[in-house]
Amino acid sequence: MTPLALATLNQHLLTALAAAPGETRRLFHGRGRCWPGLEQLTVDWLQG
Repeated sequence: MTPLALATLNQHLLTALAAAPGETRRLFHGRGRCWPGLEQLTVDWLQG
């Protein structure tokens, strides 16, 4: 994982969390080759 990939993930999560979801939600899924260097990551939001 490169610093550029981490910056991409950070920006994506900041956008997704601008308004915290009120329910369980997938915030990021790296599979599908849309996000080079982040294919192995999945980020879920679990309100708790």
